[in-house]
Amino acid sequence: GRTFTRGAAVEIAVTHDDFAPAVENLDWQPEMGELAIPDIVLGAGSLVTGLVTGPFGTPVAAATVRIELQIEGRFGPDGQGPGPGGAGGSSGPGGGGPRGGRGPDGAGLRALLPEATTDHAGRFAFTHVPAGAAVFSATAPRHVDGRSARTQLEDGLRVDVGEVKLGPGAEL
Repeated sequence: GRTFTRGAAVEIAVTHDDFAPAVENLDWQPEMGELAIPDIVLGAGSLVTGLVTGPFGTPVAAATVRIELQIEGRFGPDGQGPGPGGAGGSSGPGGGGPRGGRGPDGAGLRALLPEATTDHAGRFAFTHVPAGAAVFSATAPRHVDGRSARTQLEDGLRVDVGEVKLGPGAEL
C-alpha cells in the first residue's frame, strides 16, 4: 500500500451494465485514521432519447451526442451553460454528494458517461443516465453544435428530450 502523510483525495468509481454509474469523492486526512468507505448505492438511471436535426428540421445521421450533467451549479466540462443553482455538492464528511461524482468538478462521473451516435433517422438513446439535471449536446460535421433544454432526470424514468437543433455550418 501507499502511505499518505498529508492527506489525499480518493475517488471511487462504480459501474455495472444494469445501473447508472456512480462516483464517490472522499477526502482523507491522517488524523481521520482508517479511510471509511460508505455504501455506494447504484440507481437505475433514466432511459433518455432524442432527435438531432439540422437547420431546416431534417434529421442528422451520425451526429455525436454527449451528456452534460449539472455539477456544482454548472453544466458540462467547460462550466458553461444555461441554468442557475446546483445539484450535488458535499453530503457530509468527505462526501461526494448523493450518487457521488459531483465533487469539485465531477470529472470522475463524466468520464464514465458514454457518447451516442445518431442513427439514420437522427435518433439517439442513452440507458442508465444518472439522476440529476442534464443537457444533451450534439456535434456533426458541417453544422454548428446544438444543445437540448435542461432536463431533470430521475431513476427509472423514460425521458424524451425532444430535438437538439444544429445550426448551419461549413468545414474550412
